[in-house]
Amino acid sequence: MTTKLTLKDITPQNVGLALFPYQAVGVKWLLTSRYKRKLLADQPGLGKSPQVIVASNAICPTYTIIICPAVVKGVWRYEWERWSTLKNKNVHTIKSKKDVITAESHVVIVSLDTAKQPKRKRELKELLKQPNTLLVIDEAHQCRGYNTQRSKVLSDLSTAASRTWLLTGTPMLKAVGDLYPFIQVCEGGLGKRTERFHEFCYQYSFAYPTPFGTGVEYRGVRNAKELRHRLSRFMLRRYKKDVLPDLPKKLYHMIPVDIGRNTAEFTVPIQEISKLLEGQISTEANNYPALRKALGITKLPMMLEWLDLFYETHGTETPAIVFANHKTTIQGLEEYYRKKLLPFGTISGATPANERTKIVADFQTGKIQAIILNIIAGGVGITLTRADHVIFAELDWTPANLSQAVDRVHRIGREEPVNIYFLLAENTLEEDMFEMIKMKLEDVGKVM
Repeated sequence: MTTKLTLKDITPQNVGLALFPYQAVGVKWLLTSRYKRKLLADQPGLGKSPQVIVASNAICPTYTIIICPAVVKGVWRYEWERWSTLKNKNVHTIKSKKDVITAESHVVIVSLDTAKQPKRKRELKELLKQPNTLLVIDEAHQCRGYNTQRSKVLSDLSTAASRTWLLTGTPMLKAVGDLYPFIQVCEGGLGKRTERFHEFCYQYSFAYPTPFGTGVEYRGVRNAKELRHRLSRFMLRRYKKDVLPDLPKKLYHMIPVDIGRNTAEFTVPIQEISKLLEGQISTEANNYPALRKALGITKLPMMLEWLDLFYETHGTETPAIVFANHKTTIQGLEEYYRKKLLPFGTISGATPANERTKIVADFQTGKIQAIILNIIAGGVGITLTRADHVIFAELDWTPANLSQAVDRVHRIGREEPVNIYFLLAENTLEEDMFEMIKMKLEDVGKVM
């Protein structure tokens, strides 16, 4: 028979590991707040999963459903085995459509894309309807959008669960509208009907007509104080600078790269870049993906020259990670490291979970000196604290994706400052993107 823990029982001795003081506060907040649906929004790198697992031990749910990106399912299983005191709980990771969830599967770890499949969603919903159940949505910002399949999964399953805990280090990726699904789910837990999406955006941002008068777009932040107060009722957010003041600094370096040719073909009006960052123009519906890919190819020789200088300065034993977006750029970086005979690994969306885990372990133990990462695939679920240098060979449209990527390195366990380099092609859309990204991050700072 499993023993139910109380608040006073939540100590490092219970789990065999040391919770930081702020993590213990987070556990108590999860357990004591009147809201049954909550958003734990600690900055990336502060250890949200241990807080959730220890708090789950205290309430001893009949079923715990953990929905997360596919690439971090193994991380969640590992963390559960490390932190859980309820060793008789059966942890089941869903790996394929054929996997069957049984009554003995007390903890179920499933990817978001699998959870949104109609049959699987119905199955999870039936489990969550049982008494005393817990739903955990990791990287909950992926459920943004007020009418997407992912946001509907979040809403449907949270309605069935006794408790819902949402986890994200980047609740507001680039616009106020990103917060709407959290408002809808968490305030709805008190039986309160939330306003509609457009009403919410009108209240907390500025509306502008779209070209040709086809609709409106929302930019900026207003009534920030009111919005922060509203979020504070169900959101807990801590920053590294406040809870880990001894964590080393992040040192940013903008590296201009002269691509040595006419840059006119790689320029984009600043207004259009702004709309792209706001998500008001679909990148799939225009030539920007192709343009950025072509820029990456054009910039690649200069990137590699800079890497030569980097290793001449710091030595080839220096641990570094390099972020890129496009397959062609990644392949060019791989060829560089092979020619230099520098041991490296690559993590992209196609990297199997077991290989991904091995690459991270090899890097952390010094078997390899560099990792090339896709910004999206390598921006969540991994810890790379051995790296002293983070290099962005390319940018991403979403500012929070860049922050997430940096925080793979700048997290608990770091002892030295992190140097972050942005290789920006001079007089091209990248320089304007970089300036707009900084403005977006300032908007986030007004609310978060």
